[in-house]
Amino acid sequence: MMGRLWKWLSAALGALLAVLGVMLEVTRRQKDRAEQKAQRQARRADSAEASIEARQEADKASETAREKGDVEVEKAVDRARDGRRDHFERGMRDDH
Repeated sequence: MMGRLWKWLSAALGALLAVLGVMLEVTRRQKDRAEQKAQRQARRADSAEASIEARQEADKASETAREKGDVEVEKAVDRARDGRRDHFERGMRDDH
């Protein structure tokens, strides 16, 4: 009787350990997938941040170029209003 009980008990304990081992492996895999997903999201966030910064720098450069062009146009208009025609002869390449 006692021998049979020990058999059942050891079989139940073995089954319990097997179930716990499987659960541990499933949990470990979930953790690994979650870490990989977090790393992918972090890389995506870094990439998005870099894209935003690059776009902001491009916008700033574009605005600076536009402002500089506006200043040059104003200078040419002022020279034309003054009756000077040298802005046509030399072109806009010369800095005045």
